[in-house]
Amino acid sequence: MAFISLKKTGLDQAAGAQIFDLEGWEGSFQHQLQIDVSETPTAGTLAVHVRTPGAADYVLLDSAIDMSSTALIATFEAFADSIKIVPDSFDGGKTYDAYLMTSDKK
Repeated sequence: MAFISLKKTGLDQAAGAQIFDLEGWEGSFQHQLQIDVSETPTAGTLAVHVRTPGAADYVLLDSAIDMSSTALIATFEAFADSIKIVPDSFDGGKTYDAYLMTSDKK
């Protein structure tokens, strides 16, 4: 089994959308996204979008990650050439780190 680990650190609401480029890993279909926050926020969500190889647009996954919860991890299966995360109403003054693991097999 092969996997890749990507991270984006020191992000805040103002940083806006972040894209994890999966070039060379388009055939991978298992993904795990973990979010670490600097302090427990009182509000905010993180929407997760995927783009299928060859597609022009991103598609929003079914549910967003509640940034104020303690369950800041999402797993999903999708063929993607990139994964985009977009914060919404995340507390000002707080930061978050995003860690993506992508695998080619179960």
